Amino acid sequence: PSDATPCNRDPSQTSGHSETRAARHGSKGSKTNAQGERRRPSFTGARRISTNSAVSDASHPSQTSSLIGRKSGYARRTPIFIDPEEMKRKVRENLTKAKYDVAQYYVEDGLWRKIATSPLFEKMTLAVIAANAVWIGVDTDYNESDTLLQASPIFQFAEHFFCIFFSFEWFARFKSFRRKLYCLRDGWFVFDSALVLMMVFETWLLTAIMLISASSGDASGLGDASILRMARLARLSRMARMARLLRAVPELMIMIKGIVAATRSVFFTLALLTLVMYIFAIAFTQLTTETKVGKQFFDKVGTSMYTLLVYGTLMDNVTVTLDSLKKESFILCALFLLFVLVAALTLMNMLIGVLTEVVSAV
Repeated sequence: PSDATPCNRDPSQTSGHSETRAARHGSKGSKTNAQGERRRPSFTGARRISTNSAVSDASHPSQTSSLIGRKSGYARRTPIFIDPEEMKRKVRENLTKAKYDVAQYYVEDGLWRKIATSPLFEKMTLAVIAANAVWIGVDTDYNESDTLLQASPIFQFAEHFFCIFFSFEWFARFKSFRRKLYCLRDGWFVFDSALVLMMVFETWLLTAIMLISASSGDASGLGDASILRMARLARLSRMARMARLLRAVPELMIMIKGIVAATRSVFFTLALLTLVMYIFAIAFTQLTTETKVGKQFFDKVGTSMYTLLVYGTLMDNVTVTLDSLKKESFILCALFLLFVLVAALTLMNMLIGVLTEVVSAV
């Protein structure tokens, strides 16, 4: 009996009995230690594993920001203003890309390929595009005829010349393709095809229809002046060819790319300017009620916003508005000067700074 006391037991037997009791009671979700005390199931190992995994994930610099973002609960947002370094990186990537050349879809050799890829023919095409753009303005000012048939010979000759040249240029480029379906892969060719089709319809098909209508005795045919004027407005689509001139001048393309890249920043700057004008317009409309200057410049909220835009933001003859407000009240004059400080001197210069930063980055 004395050997059976806990003090005289062998430690190995005690640990063995403890393991037996732990195995016996394991289905109940509890365990006992060597002294027979009950203890809860331990999750220390799981915590240690999860902590170690989090530490190991955080040890990688690429995962640290995402781990912090998940714990903070804030999603990464797109910045309002353009990051110059990121833009420069994208520009460098674009410069390293292989330059697109439509000649890769052309035949290996032949007359039409030589014409389409000739630098002289390309420069001649650009010159004719510029001449056509200038001629559209001359035709608008001096050609008073509603139809091409009624126009003077100089206008008829110019229209037929431009139509023949652009049709020949389109035909030469089309014949140069190795497979004719490859022409659909070139966006510029599809774009020029639409313009040439409209030009041919206006210059030749419409004229032929009018001649047929006149010979058949149908004077009403297509003689409606409003319809003909609408057809002449379609000539403005030829101005879209000026995009090819812009592509030939790198400096202009840099400016256009800068404007496109700054669209988001410019939009939010103008939105802030509109909000400021709206707030000041409400203030001026309420403060100048039943006054002479109010009836002249700030009758309604829309009128007040127009006044603030033209005289306060664009600074067009601002002294007229300031003198009128000064005669009414110095407080109104000071409030208008505050708007000029915020809108014209701060926000507009901020807009100029955004465009300058973007263009320099591009």
